[in-house]
This record gives sequence, structure tokens and C-alpha cells, in this order.
Amino acid sequence: MMNASLFSGRRTALLICAMLLTSGCTERLADNAFKADSGCKVRQYNVEWAVKNIERIRWDGPCVNREANGYGKLRVDLHNKQQETYEGSMRDGKFDTTQQHQDEKSVYVIGNKRLSGEFRAGRFLSGQIHVDDKLDFDGILYQPSRRYASGKSYFPDGSYIDGSFYDKAGNVSTTGAGVYQGIVYNEKNVAVSWIYQERLFTSSELWTKEIASQKSQLEAKVKREAEIKTGVTKLLAQFDQLIQLKADTPADQRMQVLQRRDASQAKSVLLDKLLWQCRTAGCDSLEYLRTTRDAEARQLAAFKEAIAKLPALDKVAPTVKVAVKEVPLMTLAKLQASEAYSKGLQELRLLLKLK
Repeated sequence: MMNASLFSGRRTALLICAMLLTSGCTERLADNAFKADSGCKVRQYNVEWAVKNIERIRWDGPCVNREANGYGKLRVDLHNKQQETYEGSMRDGKFDTTQQHQDEKSVYVIGNKRLSGEFRAGRFLSGQIHVDDKLDFDGILYQPSRRYASGKSYFPDGSYIDGSFYDKAGNVSTTGAGVYQGIVYNEKNVAVSWIYQERLFTSSELWTKEIASQKSQLEAKVKREAEIKTGVTKLLAQFDQLIQLKADTPADQRMQVLQRRDASQAKSVLLDKLLWQCRTAGCDSLEYLRTTRDAEARQLAAFKEAIAKLPALDKVAPTVKVAVKEVPLMTLAKLQASEAYSKGLQELRLLLKLK
């Protein structure tokens, strides 16, 4: 069995993705479509690539709304004298097997590579890839998730990996490179090794144990993350409950806004502190806390804007002026002395495992 081998299907997909999606033909139309010899619009190829490389496009199939739609054959002549062909279903000028009949097959041939299977909106979704008439990959090739492919990746010596593969550059090999999870089979279809997160295992027992351990850790992480979010939400809600004033007059309204502004400022300070502690301790909720802090900063800016639109201090009674000036100090002291604040902060620190 070979120890390392290129997963050429991945390289094929990268090449195809660079070319697919948008259009190709000799005449480029105003809407970035290209007109085939039949007058039908084709939108399959990348416009920039098509302009540089395509010499002629022929579509032998239905034309609906002036676009290639339905089952037919597309032939593309390139400037380098090579030809690409696609026999299958088209939709809105792109490869698409959504409405293809069960007895119909879609096959795209480019150089020494042949892709057969399902296409969606110009992308190869799943099926088989042959290179030099040898099966190279069989499975789901395009996924919008973090994994690039799942299925069987074949090697020249007859061995193959049945599993899922990372969406990243590099080689896929029987030593584990590029493989998220899979089983390596030899040319006799016998399982010989197991891979999890690019690590090679010599027995299925060790492999299964590692997967179970990682799953348990992930579940614990998700649970802890949910607890932290609940704790933060609870504490921020307690801040709002501590400041409740009735706004009957412009002066009272201004006092209320100022108090809420100060509460918002205190929350932002707290979130900054938690964010720093979380970053120092390697906490998993960094992004959540950062997003919450940013949202609070926007709220604080809104409070400041609202204050600017309220009556000026010199237009209210002297007694109110004194009260308003003292509000920030009174509010901050009240918040810091409150049992809810202390309890909430303690709970958060325990959840974050901070001292």
C-alpha cells in the first residue's frame, strides 16, 4: 500500500471551481451571459476565464427564455485546441440536474477527467470522478460546510480511504494527511488502519475510543458555552432591572437616560473585564463576549445621542441639576453594591473558571 498519494479529485475540483459558474462563448452579452451557436444563452463558466480561453460554444438542446434549459449536449472549444463537453441537464444556462429524469445521466469531461453525477447551479455536487479512465473519487465533493468532501478517495495501487476530508490545500494520503475521519482499505478491500483528525490509529478500538472522547469533550464545551451565555444574559438583565425611573417630565426623562447610559457604561466595563480575563484563561466564549460587548457599545452610543436631543441642564430647575450630576456616581455605587451584581459576577467567574 502506498504511504502517500495525491487526491487528484480535490485538485480537479479546485480547477473546476475556478472555471465553473457564470458563462462562456464567443459573444459576451450585456448581462454577462454568452451566446452559443444556436443563439441560446450559457452562464456556466467564469466570465474572466471564458473571455480568455473559450473560442466557441455549441449547445444542442432545449432553449427556454433564450437560455439553455433541459437535457442536451454542450461542447466548448478552447483556444488551446482542447475541448470540453457536458452531456446532461441544464437550468438557466448552468449545469443542474435538479429536474433530470431518473434514466438520464449528466457527465462533464475536461481533459483527462470525467465527472458524472449531480450538479446544482453550475457546481458538481456528488458522484464520481475518473482520471485517465480510473476511478479517483466517489462521493459528495462540494459541501458548504468546513469539510470539503466525503466519500471514497482512491489511489493508483488499489487502496482507498472511505471517510471525510478537510477543506484545505494539501495532499490526502493513507498516512492521515488531509483526512478528518476515515478508514483505509487495501487493494483487497480489507481495513488496515483508521484515521481521525489526521491521526493514524492501528486498531478500530483505539479509533472508536478517541472519537467518543472527542465527542464527549465537544458536548461538554457546548454545554459550558451555553451556561456562560445564560450567565452573561442574566447579569446584563439584572443591570437593567436596577435602573427603573418614571419619565413624567423632561428633567426626569433626562435623569432616566443618564442613569441608563451609566448602567450601559458599567456593563461595557464589566464585559471588557470578562473579555480580558477570558482571553487570558483561554476561555471558549471569547467571540460571544466580544459580540455582546460590541452590541453594548452601540447601545451606549445610542444613549449619548438621545441625551443630546433632550433639554439642556441649564433649562431645568437647580435641584434637578444637582440630582442629574450625581446620578452617575449614585448609579455606579448602587450597581457595585447590589447583591445581584456581586452574585452574577461570581457565577460568571465560576463558569469561566476564573479566580
